[in-house]
Amino acid sequence: MAAEESGEYFLDLMIRRARESIGFQPVREGFPSEHAFPARFSHFSVSLTSPSGRKYIAMWSSWELHRSDGESAVSWKKQIPIRLISLLNVLFFFVCCSVDNKIDKIIENNTEVILNHHKPYQLPNEKSSFSLKEWFSINPENKDIQNIGLFAFDRFIVDSQSNIYILDSKPSDNHILKFDKEGRFVRSFGRKGQGPGEIQYIRYCSINAKDELGILDDRNQKYLIFNDSAEVIHEIHMDRSIASIDILNNGNRLIRKTATLVSGEQEVNVILCDPQLNEIRTIDKFKSHFTPSGKINGLPMNNVVRITKNYIYIGSTDRGYDIWVYDLNGKLMRRIKKEFSEVEVLEEYKINYLKPYNRPELALIRSRIYFPKSMPPYQTFFVDDHDRLFVMTFESGSNTNEYLYDVFNPQGVFMKRIGLDNYGHLSPSQKGYYDLIARNGLLCYIKEEENGNQKLVINEIEWR
Repeated sequence: MAAEESGEYFLDLMIRRARESIGFQPVREGFPSEHAFPARFSHFSVSLTSPSGRKYIAMWSSWELHRSDGESAVSWKKQIPIRLISLLNVLFFFVCCSVDNKIDKIIENNTEVILNHHKPYQLPNEKSSFSLKEWFSINPENKDIQNIGLFAFDRFIVDSQSNIYILDSKPSDNHILKFDKEGRFVRSFGRKGQGPGEIQYIRYCSINAKDELGILDDRNQKYLIFNDSAEVIHEIHMDRSIASIDILNNGNRLIRKTATLVSGEQEVNVILCDPQLNEIRTIDKFKSHFTPSGKINGLPMNNVVRITKNYIYIGSTDRGYDIWVYDLNGKLMRRIKKEFSEVEVLEEYKINYLKPYNRPELALIRSRIYFPKSMPPYQTFFVDDHDRLFVMTFESGSNTNEYLYDVFNPQGVFMKRIGLDNYGHLSPSQKGYYDLIARNGLLCYIKEEENGNQKLVINEIEWR
């Protein structure tokens, strides 16, 4: 009997024993979450559910059935011949070895949850390694770049043809500069001003599959959409509480909107809207760490929303290492969970966080700030156009200013760890991390030099 077949035999036997002992036909759901049993295969258990919804864990090594609260429901060990126990212990050894690369999954509230561990899964048919080769960079220190009017930027976006749009934060004339995939300047647009089609301050930008560029101008309280010829095709006034607007490929919008609760706390709602920004439904919400009274958590509140062709990825580190994946209609399709190593909060971080509160009039607020022992599970994440997920942790890489990224395949399975040379929350100028964009075989990111100057680096990615 093959090891995998033996494992199936064992699971069927456990289900039969459960039916005989507790009087119902349980539903096999696969391996239980590690919240119940931290050691991955130490008990080699299977999750069962009664018709009433009560959860049970059938454990191989002890031949016992446990309720989800950990209490023992029944033991069958005395009912099983010693020779059979010995045989199954041997099979246990082989099955543990054979299933090591199987993906741990459970179903919670009708949603698939991928359970990833510290070590990547071995996926033989998956390209999980890649190399980067710098193709070109756009540096505002370059005189040719300055001659076209680019002096400072902290945002950019890439379209389907690998054209790059840089958003100038201190424009003399136009806010948006377009470069082609070879780094050649194409045009500038988005005139500075307060009139129709003009922009005063870009708070957020996004782009859809049609290469329509959405710009949120919160000072003018309006939202504009430019086509790929730099013409304004849509302009609408909006509420100042809207922090971001993404254009979805089904024609709708996804917005983040702040609200003040009765308690005085700030809340951010993630809302699906129609093209006129009429709200359809709220799909997620986050609370701010900054509260009007009580203690204030001094760690970064990392709430991340990323949009791809078919999905919406949302993560809040207050939920742990647990990233939720929705379809474009706001239906929760999958959750991606992972074990992580805790990173101690450095004194350098505390000192820099508290600096703005050194003034006497802010002494009361400063006294309310506290720091947990460990940093959050991750800093940020981005998703490429093949739905591979890259999660930036707080763990340092082997090189200076390098952080380790966890890489997941399109199904949410952890397959690789890589180090990327990109500043995180402790950059030299303390500006925080910058977004990375992976699209069309390119990895683009803003790199901050030791002197505080920035440049946009475009790398070619080769997967293997």
